[in-house]
Amino acid sequence: MSKDSSEHLLLITLRSPFARRVRLAMRRIGLPHEERVEDVFQPTPFLFEANPLGLVPSLRIPSGEFIPDSSMILEYLHESQGGKIWPADLRSHPAVRRASVWATGIMTATVQWYLESLRSDPQRSPVWLEEHRENIVRTLKRAQAGTLDPWIATNLPTQAGWDLAVALDYLSLRMPVVEWRSLAPKLEPVLALCQDSPIYRETAPPAA
Repeated sequence: MSKDSSEHLLLITLRSPFARRVRLAMRRIGLPHEERVEDVFQPTPFLFEANPLGLVPSLRIPSGEFIPDSSMILEYLHESQGGKIWPADLRSHPAVRRASVWATGIMTATVQWYLESLRSDPQRSPVWLEEHRENIVRTLKRAQAGTLDPWIATNLPTQAGWDLAVALDYLSLRMPVVEWRSLAPKLEPVLALCQDSPIYRETAPPAA
């Protein structure tokens, strides 16, 4: 497409939790866009053009520029689409943003644990595996100790709630050794609420 295209093009992989949080946001706010599946293990020149790190998601906006990183993309969506991502209420805004950081941190630690687990025995680090696991467990326990307010508002998931559901699903997919339902049963309603949504089911990753 030409650089003056009015289309938004989102580069994704179907299992990336970071891509999924953006896919959900774009569907939720009703922003028309095209999705293109890339293989981050065999990056194309186009993916490197979008992000020299060869990572997804990356969003091409109408100006032709690419925005890398899911959090940067959400900021763009919030600013360009009338503040539809984060709470307008300044009292709840910090808590929702903090909860979103925790959820994306669980995604990051799960990805790191999974990639480390794929390494052969001589290269695999039990220390790193345990550190990633501990980070996830600690975060789940902190979320369990709090309220559901940052995750759900007026019976709908906040952005943090969507992020948490994606993180928990990805955790179950890639790291079943962490039994999050036992550690943080309070979070189950957040996942259930998101699972009731057609857009959540539509963006479900293929089975491993």
